[in-house]
Amino acid sequence: MGNGARALELDLSALNTKKDDPTQALDRPLAVSRFPNVRAGQVESSLLSLRQIAQLIGQTRAGSKADLPLLKLATFGTDRTPKGSLRHDGNLQAISGIEGDYDAGQIAPEVAAERLRAAGLAALVYTTPSHTPAAPRWRVLCPLSVTADPADREGHCARVNGALGGILSPESFTRSQTYYYGAVDEKAPPEVHLIEGRAIDKATELPAMGRPVPVAELPADDLEPFFASDVWDPAPDWTRIKSALRSIKDASDRTTWLEIGQALHHGGKADLAEAYRLWCVWSKRCPEKYDEASQRRTWASFSSDRKGAVLGIGTLFHHAKLAGWSGESTPAPSRLSFLTPTDCETAPSRGYVIKGFMAPGDVGCIFGAPGAGKSLLAPFLGYMVASGSDAFGMRTKAGPVFYVAAEDPHGMRGRVKALKLAHGDAPGFTLVEGVSDLLRADSADLVALEAAVKERARALIIIDTLAMAFPGLEENSAEAMGRVVAVARRLAEGGAAVVLIHHDTKAEGATPRGHSLLNGALDVALHVKRDPESGIIRGTLTKNRNGACDRDIAFNIATEDGGTDEDVDKISLPRCNPIAAPRGQREKRLSPSALAALGVLSKLGTPTEDEWRQACVDGRTVSASEEVKSRQTAFRRAVADLVRSERVLFQWGRYSENDGFEAMIDLVASSQGDRQRQTGDMSPLVATGKAAVMATDSDIYPLGYVAMSPPDAPQSPLELSEWAGMI
Repeated sequence: MGNGARALELDLSALNTKKDDPTQALDRPLAVSRFPNVRAGQVESSLLSLRQIAQLIGQTRAGSKADLPLLKLATFGTDRTPKGSLRHDGNLQAISGIEGDYDAGQIAPEVAAERLRAAGLAALVYTTPSHTPAAPRWRVLCPLSVTADPADREGHCARVNGALGGILSPESFTRSQTYYYGAVDEKAPPEVHLIEGRAIDKATELPAMGRPVPVAELPADDLEPFFASDVWDPAPDWTRIKSALRSIKDASDRTTWLEIGQALHHGGKADLAEAYRLWCVWSKRCPEKYDEASQRRTWASFSSDRKGAVLGIGTLFHHAKLAGWSGESTPAPSRLSFLTPTDCETAPSRGYVIKGFMAPGDVGCIFGAPGAGKSLLAPFLGYMVASGSDAFGMRTKAGPVFYVAAEDPHGMRGRVKALKLAHGDAPGFTLVEGVSDLLRADSADLVALEAAVKERARALIIIDTLAMAFPGLEENSAEAMGRVVAVARRLAEGGAAVVLIHHDTKAEGATPRGHSLLNGALDVALHVKRDPESGIIRGTLTKNRNGACDRDIAFNIATEDGGTDEDVDKISLPRCNPIAAPRGQREKRLSPSALAALGVLSKLGTPTEDEWRQACVDGRTVSASEEVKSRQTAFRRAVADLVRSERVLFQWGRYSENDGFEAMIDLVASSQGDRQRQTGDMSPLVATGKAAVMATDSDIYPLGYVAMSPPDAPQSPLELSEWAGMI
């Protein structure tokens, strides 16, 4: 072919008619395009199998990386860019395989090979010239069983990324991206791994990870989390970034200028001021085009640009590599320390926030089912730390606390008020409201919270709940959950312990819900469960790097008088009430009938007494007697048991389970309730914090009995005792 392109005259359709043999995917001829340098002014096309490509990689050497050739599992046409390059998306004709790039320096090539083998994919993994065992960098090539349209490449690449665990760099999804191959003189030859398996288009069951979501399908506020996996990096390597910028000499091209700026903006979110400064310093390499006002306007536009996928810091590295950058940077100072037994003996202790439970800098998690009591236990622990009071027999070191109420902030105000009524004031306890997004690295909430933590050092930071504070989080994704851990660790850098409130699995397992990366990163994990019979809520330590896991944390729900609402109705406020309840001991064990009645109530929600009674009588779970009257009597006894044990509430003429989270407005207050309307009894009622009671001129007795009493309800303690015996 003319025009500088030596493309192999090849009938690709002939390849597509061959029967695919999954055992010979490494030997299948693939259309390969090779460019002598990054300028891509010439291209050579050939048919090579992955085994032959592996040999080619091992045989190729050059004096520098910039002198190495590049390859692509695809065919190109003869259309050139204004700069004469044949390598661009519009000139890509067909693809025969997928290439992927890994440049994060964490995952070894042999680990990548094992992941691909486990997924059953045929592949070639080879290391780059900048690879070292301490900072792995490699490429992956996966064949297709037939040549495909370039438009299909993104979907196939996403499945390769899924097989690898979502670790490929964003450049891997660029259609016409080509990759260096071979070794640099005086350096070790590339490490090459060939993996037997099937073609990637035959592995349609693999999860697709990393592919940008089309902008048109997303609301504007939800765009950024879906692009460029490296935007999650909470700690940019500024030394490496500066090294890359120094190699990019030309700042005159506007497209390059914009891409470098956006890459710095989204890749340097941990310190946007430093990222902007570096962009300005680099931009001044073209002084005739540099304009401070234009620079500021363009920088501000990056955070609201919704016209395309976000460019991560990998884009900057890509431009640097095209300019000959090796990818190497001055290594950060080592944090290794070497201690003798004597050094270990004399080393200072870590200190504690809650002794034997939580230390400064820890990341912990309190998890359990909805309504289990997590959001009663967590503020109690925070309040005890803020006041320097013991918590469940554990000593605390007094210090300021941030309680981030991302879920139900109004309800949390009531719980804090109940704690103040029960334990006195704790000025060091601060309730933080308004947090709705800690997931995005440039979230205003995250920036404000980090600034507040830096300004006012905290001993403890509690985030309630993980799901509400990190909206849209893909909990089963290692990368997304890694983002949560990174945020928590960053908040803990100043010495605060950080506690995440989260849900458990559907099976109520001993680990928090979501990817195992979270549990593995925790220093402390506490599983909260409620006993359905006794109502005791118990926290079980499933992980504790500060002490034993056999510590007993048990509590029930107490209430405090919360005053009155706008209708002058009295309100009770729930709080955590620590109790001494040895494991295996049950308080006020409910009868089978009471448990059955509670199960019916749970299904009904908030029924009237008549509705609840009728459901129990008709269902025969409370009593299987053939006599309707006997079943009604069993129901009355069951309700008495439930009220006496404070397992149910009666408010506004209806019953509900007492889960500690509802505004427990006393029956006192519901003067319009069904029973009051029936009886006309408008006696004043009060709340004691243990049970609702009726107050008469001379006597006080439990409201629970009055709530279900017939018109001839007892009028004295003696009558009450006799009446209770009858039912």
